[in-house]
Amino acid sequence: MDRLTRHELKSDKFVEEVGQTVHFLDEHRQQAMRYGGFALAVVVLAGAGYWVM
Repeated sequence: MDRLTRHELKSDKFVEEVGQTVHFLDEHRQQAMRYGGFALAVVVLAGAGYWVM
């Protein structure tokens, strides 16, 4: 097993990735809202189509 340094033990890759994702979405809020709304509309239409069938 590889020995880890103290810095490596203190860093958490998941927390770093979440932080980068939040930062990216903060900078691209308008695009995220647009594509998120489009994806939600597709899911709602697919669900309505499934319910009708």
